[in-house]
Amino acid sequence: MPKTLATLIVSLFLLALPVAAFADGTKCRALDDGGKTIAEADDKLSTKCTRLLLDALKKQWCTADNKGKKFDYTSEFDHVIGQGKLAKKMPAKKQSLTCHTVAK
Repeated sequence: MPKTLATLIVSLFLLALPVAAFADGTKCRALDDGGKTIAEADDKLSTKCTRLLLDALKKQWCTADNKGKKFDYTSEFDHVIGQGKLAKKMPAKKQSLTCHTVAK
């Protein structure tokens, strides 16, 4: 095997190692102030997971009685940003949801 090909294979293997440690990183969840899970979604893409999480929160919170109300929560992700030795878990983020319409 040529030296450059062997180096490439080793490099790719080493890049994959830290990501494998986060293999279960497909969930995102909304937490209340006490850290209790309000809703949870699961998708390998963090953007789609966020959309699914918002849909779940809207179904739970946006009823006719809550129209116009604002709800605060913290979004927490198992997803990873970066690759290789630079890979790190996405940080939690405080967010809010205002119910403009009633969810169906």
